[in-house]
Amino acid sequence: MKKTNIIASFLCMVALASCVKEDAATVSVPDGTQTAIVPTAGLSMSATPSVRAALPGGPVSGTTFPKNTEDLFAVTAYKGTAAPSSDYSDAYFNNETVNSDAEGKLSFTNTQYYPADAEKLYFYAYSPIVGADGYTAGTASAAPAVAWTIDGTQDIMYANVVSGIGKVSAGTTQPQPEFSFNHLLKQVRFKLVKGEGFGDGIYASSVKITNCRTQASLNLATGALTFTGNADQSIGFSGNYAIQKSGVEIGSLLCQAGETGLDIEIVAAGVTYKTSVTLKSTSTDITAGGAGVSHLVTLTFIGTQIVPSATITDWVDAGETSGTIQ
Repeated sequence: MKKTNIIASFLCMVALASCVKEDAATVSVPDGTQTAIVPTAGLSMSATPSVRAALPGGPVSGTTFPKNTEDLFAVTAYKGTAAPSSDYSDAYFNNETVNSDAEGKLSFTNTQYYPADAEKLYFYAYSPIVGADGYTAGTASAAPAVAWTIDGTQDIMYANVVSGIGKVSAGTTQPQPEFSFNHLLKQVRFKLVKGEGFGDGIYASSVKITNCRTQASLNLATGALTFTGNADQSIGFSGNYAIQKSGVEIGSLLCQAGETGLDIEIVAAGVTYKTSVTLKSTSTDITAGGAGVSHLVTLTFIGTQIVPSATITDWVDAGETSGTIQ
């Protein structure tokens, strides 16, 4: 899978000047001609600019996708009925990817059109995209599915448009799908603090969560993300991080939502430190460990011990912009 760095409420993606969307929306296409599908999508960024999650096509700045970038997200569409419950095998188009050009405008890798018979389409989208080995098309009995091996950097997101959109007649404004992506993972941010009795000039070289599942599968029809395998896998990051009294955030990991107990391992000056922390919410409106929820875990080093504490920070909606695909 391709990876890069960004973040965000669990919603997601794409920004261009609003005039572009207006131009596309008011263009009437004569009957008998092909009408392009022109989706738009919104991206809600974290209130903490230094914290980033991952998209496959390049780092996202603000609320825009990077320019000149391939494989930002992928879309599957069904014709005539939303999320068929008995036969998923006949997709109108399957796992079509979306790119941006030098101006930041979006387009399908392969241009997609509405059916000429005006039957309605229903759209299902996800990010980050996967190759043929990670995408399973729908069958007579199973919905299309997307699989990932989580390493802590992926920001898995999902959106659908199931209101039903078809090609309209000449002189009528063509409706278009507007995707609003939701985050499906939780974010854990880390801060290292030098406490009483801990030496000066000590740096951490790696941080890991050691009790997580890393095999994830998304049901593209329902948006349900499930994890499998033993909960003894590790995700982490490495670098050179000073442990100091002031304490600074050093990085973040994205992992399975719903789990609140974390086993953490930090290597500092060649010594491995282990601790556990339980994620809690200070607000009745926020579920600890929930999808789209960000937790700050502060690890205070005292002598040879680590004293953990955790607070919760909700991902804040920073607004939405739009773009066109044609």
